[in-house]
Amino acid sequence: IRMVHTGELRGCIGTIRPTRKNLWEEIVANAAAAASKDPRFPPLGPDEVEKCRVSVDILDEPSPVRDLSELDPSVFGVIVEKSGRRGVLLPDLDGVDSVEQQLSIAMRKAGIGSLDGVRIFRFKVLRFSEGKPEKD
Repeated sequence: IRMVHTGELRGCIGTIRPTRKNLWEEIVANAAAAASKDPRFPPLGPDEVEKCRVSVDILDEPSPVRDLSELDPSVFGVIVEKSGRRGVLLPDLDGVDSVEQQLSIAMRKAGIGSLDGVRIFRFKVLRFSEGKPEKD
């Protein structure tokens, strides 16, 4: 779940694989967490939530990447894993125009310093977006 307020990301939390008994519960739990528990941002207030643009990405099953030529940041998201650390980056994000950028961001999120020994997975998403007019 991504929450954008006045053009700026204000929360993004989700799960790679289901943790709840159905998709509805998964979405509700992740939306609440994105609005209030993303450690990068202060919790959104009720007035801010009403003005957020919300998108929900449903991930396909990730598949291993054997060669970087299999990646395309406009089509595939990535998961990087090394030594128990994991970073995830969704596909088709503004400002992420190359495989190198995509991997760099995912690795930074995971605290991974180099590609040596990194396992890379790719996935597609089914994206649902809704927006409300932002008034300030």
